[in-house]
Amino acid sequence: MDDQDAFDIREGAAPSEEVDAREIPSTHENVTDVVEPVSAEVPREAVPDIEVPTVEGESLDDDEESPLATAGRDATAVANNMSLQLKEGIEAIRNVREISRQHSTARAQLEELRRELEDAMRILDHRVQIERSYDQIVAEQTANINEAKAESDAAQARINQLTSERSQLSSRLQALKVHNEENLRPYKNLMDTTKGRADDAAEALVDARRNVRNAETQATEATRRREQSIAAANRTVDNAQERVRRVQTELDKLSGDAEAPITALPKMRDALVSERAHLDTAREDLERITAESQAAVEEAQTRLFSLKQVYEASERVAEETKREATERRNEYDRLYKQAKAAENELENAIKERNQGIAEAEKQRDEAEKRIDEYQVILNEANDIHETPEMTEQLRRRITAGQAELERQDREVKNLAQSERTLRESTRTKRIAVIALVVGAIALILVLLIWFIATR
Repeated sequence: MDDQDAFDIREGAAPSEEVDAREIPSTHENVTDVVEPVSAEVPREAVPDIEVPTVEGESLDDDEESPLATAGRDATAVANNMSLQLKEGIEAIRNVREISRQHSTARAQLEELRRELEDAMRILDHRVQIERSYDQIVAEQTANINEAKAESDAAQARINQLTSERSQLSSRLQALKVHNEENLRPYKNLMDTTKGRADDAAEALVDARRNVRNAETQATEATRRREQSIAAANRTVDNAQERVRRVQTELDKLSGDAEAPITALPKMRDALVSERAHLDTAREDLERITAESQAAVEEAQTRLFSLKQVYEASERVAEETKREATERRNEYDRLYKQAKAAENELENAIKERNQGIAEAEKQRDEAEKRIDEYQVILNEANDIHETPEMTEQLRRRITAGQAELERQDREVKNLAQSERTLRESTRTKRIAVIALVVGAIALILVLLIWFIATR
């Protein structure tokens, strides 16, 4: 804010809301001059005429008034008196309120003048201090500006250097990434190929292991079936031999018995022949079953042996391909890490340049900010030094403002005294108005309660 605009006291002017000297008395005047005197006469419109009724057939003598006429006159006097008191009370309240408003306005204007005067005095002290130290301020701020400009220039040179280095490093990094990608591509393809073969060999090994397990199960089942079949055939042969022995025993008994029936002996011989035929058949079945089941077992074992050989070969292939895939992966990882280490080195160098650029930009911005601050101080000192007339004008305005402040202070004190005097002189009238209002309200409440009770 400019010094000329910081303080503007209306020289010789009264407050914005002037108080008429005729309405605001001084401390030596009577407070009754403030309040307009109330006329003792009541307008005719305020008090209506009371018509006194007369009794038909009777006349009122001029010398002797009837009691009704006397009561009417007394009521009229009471009404006029109450109307006068009410009017005077209302006028007193209005006057007190008006002078209180004037007092409050004048007090606010006094505080505003005091604040403006304090601001103007601070501005004047600042201008005087700057004028006294003008040469020193110019020398110091000029030296500060030159020093800050040197710091800003050095920071900008540092920024330019680091920016150039960063561009060169970025170009080298991009070229290195392209070179590393081309060199690593064959190793990556070889790693992927060997990994694919290793995965296929591992899958083939799983299939071979599953086939061996199935063949083992089949061989075990064939052996179990062979044992069961041979055992059943042996039981059949044993049963046939037992029947042959029983028939042979019976035939021997019949041959040695002279009393045996003639037809029994031929039947026993036929039964013996039949049983021997069954025994021969059972023995042939035993030999056939033994040969067949043995062949099935040998076939299952042969298949199991063959599948075990396939499994062993698959296992060797899986191990070899896995080892080769591991070697190719390790080789690719080693080369990849070497390439990334070189790239990371360049990336770290670029990060260092970026950090240096940020720090240099911060130093440059701070130096430029200080230059602006020093320049503001220097410009203010030059402006104050080149405009001494504004300092003198500010002094005159402060003098005028102090006079106006004293006048306004006296006016506030006069208004305060007048307000106190007016309040004391009209206290009875204002209390009477309040009593009338309260009495009227009480009367209305009594009538309302009576009306409600009598309904």
